[in-house]
Amino acid sequence: QLVGYQRHHWEARPPVPSRPFQNICKRLMKLNEAVSGILPEVQTQELFRAINCAFKDLLRDQLNRLGIVNNGGPQHGLVTQELTFYLEDLKRLKALPEEELCIEAMADIWQPKLR
Repeated sequence: QLVGYQRHHWEARPPVPSRPFQNICKRLMKLNEAVSGILPEVQTQELFRAINCAFKDLLRDQLNRLGIVNNGGPQHGLVTQELTFYLEDLKRLKALPEEELCIEAMADIWQPKLR
């Protein structure tokens, strides 16, 4: 719900990081603090993997709604900067393996390019 609410209020425009992305990362940090001492690492990773998948699905929908594509343009650049902020924050939490937190792992948020 939090990710969906914040995503709904997000537009690809400066400043970066945007308030919605900052809020998402802040909530993820609080969630990590709440569960890290309680859940085993495997369950914590499963939780954050599910959250990350939901985040990507919602962001993909928002990008489609806004008509933002992976074309190297200014809006694409802003999205990439937002994603970098999000991924770096998740890396600091150590909630997911590094290979799941690279920009290449986010490629599926973009619509396939037409040939």
